[in-house]
Amino acid sequence: MRLVDLSLGGCYGESLSPLPVGAAVALTLNAGEVGISAKAVVRTRHVAMGNGFAFTEIGPDEWKKLAQLVQQLGSGNVVSNAASHPEMIDGLEALITILQRKGVLSRNEVVIELERRRSAH
Repeated sequence: MRLVDLSLGGCYGESLSPLPVGAAVALTLNAGEVGISAKAVVRTRHVAMGNGFAFTEIGPDEWKKLAQLVQQLGSGNVVSNAASHPEMIDGLEALITILQRKGVLSRNEVVIELERRRSAH
């Protein structure tokens, strides 16, 4: 499958044999020397075209790589350039992990909210 679109919330992969909507998958995204592992669910299916995937689980280290990759690929300022403030990233990751563990918040909900706030500015 060839990756053609990437965001903090998911990705789109081209495939002549797309997966069914709702399928849970384990993805390994490779872009140059960067490899990112994540769990996702198929959100869209386009016959002989591909699938849209929404990330459902991604570890903190993988999350950092994803944010850096999205920024490198020209998607703009990721999380208000939080990468220049490592202490902020550590604190946010700790808070997100706690909220996820308690079942209060999903990683996808965090991504949607961050993207909504970024587009509002």
